[in-house]
Amino acid sequence: MGACGNKQEKDNVELVSKALGAVINGHDLTAIDKYWNEGYIQHNEMAKSGREEFKEFVKTWINVMPDLKWEPILQPVGSGDQVWAYGKYTGTFKND
Repeated sequence: MGACGNKQEKDNVELVSKALGAVINGHDLTAIDKYWNEGYIQHNEMAKSGREEFKEFVKTWINVMPDLKWEPILQPVGSGDQVWAYGKYTGTFKND
């Protein structure tokens, strides 16, 4: 499930993988309320920080790419309470 040192780190990696799968691959925006906290810090320069801002960002992506998917390029890594998930997004832009 990813590179980790202890059970908590493994659980964290599993949680992040589950969250990304639900939101990006499953297009379940309600999962953002479950998995992301209000003070979420976004590290993608294309999006603003914050849970609601992330929800709007993902909603926009899903609207323009209805088949949006995320897949890991490298195994997610857990260290302490942090998880790094490096992946790629794929999808077909719809023409509206």
